[in-house]
Amino acid sequence: MIEKRVTRRKKDAAYRARPEVKRRREETSAAWYAQNRTRVKKIKAAQYAENKVPMQVKSRRYYAQNKVQIGARMKKYRAKLENRARKIAYDSGMWIEIPNRLPPDLCECCNQKSTRGFHFDHCHETGRFRGWCCHQCNTGQTAANGVRGAKIWLAYLERPWQQAEPIRWAYPRERLVAVAA
Repeated sequence: MIEKRVTRRKKDAAYRARPEVKRRREETSAAWYAQNRTRVKKIKAAQYAENKVPMQVKSRRYYAQNKVQIGARMKKYRAKLENRARKIAYDSGMWIEIPNRLPPDLCECCNQKSTRGFHFDHCHETGRFRGWCCHQCNTGQTAANGVRGAKIWLAYLERPWQQAEPIRWAYPRERLVAVAA
């Protein structure tokens, strides 16, 4: 009896592995999901509400066990300048220039060493990349520190654009969908 079950499972797995069967299953499941999107959302919300605490415990346990690997993956992802520009483009809903240089050791505005890393500074009207700023310069706190700070900050904002290579742009997701359609 057990041998029959195992054999049947192997046959089923072999059948489901065939490309035409996979394609047909994907098409039918995608069509069903498209028709029942709100129903699926309600079911998932109900399941999450029932199992909220166990799911949170499981998530925290996984993070605690894999903290180093998760941190390394996120650092590698964030380090990619293009991904950083894409995130800003998605969040702001506008085109953003992808930086053509890595973050420096000193802030490009005040020439001070940053303790919190550098911010991707860009023009909010045109999306052009200005440079890498420390937290204080990015939030305008340098300008609020008196006349000298305001002069430094204004000189940084009014300096000419640095362009060594052709400009590459990161587009918001909505724009990519509209172009592709």
